[in-house]
Amino acid sequence: MYDNYRSSRVAPLDTSSASMNDLLPTSARVSQIQTNYRNDEKQILPYQSNRPSQPWQTDPYSSNSYQNPPSIAKQVAPAASTKKFLIIASVLGVIIGLCMCGIPLGVITTLYLKLKSDGSATCATTGSSSVSLPPQCTTYTTISEANRLTTCTGSYYTDCSWTAGWYRVTGGGATKLATVASSTNYCCTSYPGWFNGTLPTTSGATTIGMYCINYSGNLCYSPWSVSTVLVTNCDVFYVYYLPTITSCNSRYCTTY
Repeated sequence: MYDNYRSSRVAPLDTSSASMNDLLPTSARVSQIQTNYRNDEKQILPYQSNRPSQPWQTDPYSSNSYQNPPSIAKQVAPAASTKKFLIIASVLGVIIGLCMCGIPLGVITTLYLKLKSDGSATCATTGSSSVSLPPQCTTYTTISEANRLTTCTGSYYTDCSWTAGWYRVTGGGATKLATVASSTNYCCTSYPGWFNGTLPTTSGATTIGMYCINYSGNLCYSPWSVSTVLVTNCDVFYVYYLPTITSCNSRYCTTY
C-alpha cells in the first residue's frame, strides 16, 4: 500500500524535456520570435500612399461624371490635339483642292467665253460683210424693155445713144445680159450681142468680161465688140457696167 502510494506521487518537472513556456496557456506564452532590434530601437515608419498628390481631372471628352486619373487625362490630351490637327489638315486639304481645281476651271471658262465672244464677233463681221455691198448695188439704172430679149424679132432697135454706166436688168427685160450668141436679126436688132465672161458667185464680188457682137456669123466681131464689161454680184441680182457701143446696128440683149 505504501509502495503504491509512493509510486503515484507527482514526478518532478523535467525542464529538459519541456520548458515552462509549454506548460502555460497559449494566450500566456512568451513568443520565442526575437526581433532584429531592441525595444528601445523600435521606430514607427510613416505611411506612404501610392496615390498621386494631384486630384483627378474630369475627362472633357467623356460623358461620365466620375473623374479620371491624371495618367488617363495626360493620354486624352494628345489624342485631342491629334484630332484637332486632323480636322485642320482636312479643311486645308479641301481649300487647297478647291484652289487647284478652281483655277484651271476658271481659266478654261475664261478661254471658252473669249472664244465664244470672238466667234460671235467673227459671225457678226461675216454677216455685216455679206450685206456690205459696193455702191453700184444701190446706184444704178434699170433696163426693163421686153424687146431686148433674145427671142424678140420683127422690129429693129439700136444703142447708138447709149450712155456708159451701171445697169440692172429687171422687169420685162429679164434678169441678166444674154450669155449665149443669138442669130442675126434677133433681139430686135440686126446684129445682136452677148456677154462673154463669167458671172460672179460671191455676194459683192465683181468680174470682168467682154460684150461680143455677132456679125454675119462672126460671133465676136472685134471691131464692134466691147472689150471691157464689169459685172457685180449684188446678192440677189447683178449689175453691169456697160460702155457705149460703137455700132449703130447692134444693142445690148437680155435673157432670164
